[in-house]
Amino acid sequence: MFELIKNLKPNLSPTAIHCNFEQAAFAAMEDCFPGVNINGCFFHLAQNMKKHVALLGHLTEYNNDTQFALNCKMVTSFAFVPVRHLDQAVDVLGNALPVALQPLLDWFEDNYAGRTNRRGDGRRPPLLPQEMWNLYQRTMKREDRNNNYEEAAHRRLQT
Repeated sequence: MFELIKNLKPNLSPTAIHCNFEQAAFAAMEDCFPGVNINGCFFHLAQNMKKHVALLGHLTEYNNDTQFALNCKMVTSFAFVPVRHLDQAVDVLGNALPVALQPLLDWFEDNYAGRTNRRGDGRRPPLLPQEMWNLYQRTMKREDRNNNYEEAAHRRLQT
């Protein structure tokens, strides 16, 4: 698809692309537009978290218990923590979350933050680079955090 776009607009040279968290799409974008900055969309990050809550069997609790839902949303709030403070924030929240939500934090670490290595001196690389999904700099620069305004409006309606 990106090759088709490039063929239609041969001089197109985007500096940044906002998208959901599809690994195949990332690779295709990087191949077609080398050096492009790929930014994940907060709407899709929150959506992925909610899907994982459902996979863990906690969707009813998420929908009916405001404290439980708030604890879940704290996991996606890492997107607003500066990358340099992310390790500390994950550790602090990990110590505060209820035991039932530790698998949600594990999922987040594996995919987005990186899991603490066995030696305890750093994190393994996550599936997705932190700079791709982290919104701190984009928020400070007043840049878009979602890939379109419709999704931003939808998110506001859902909270």
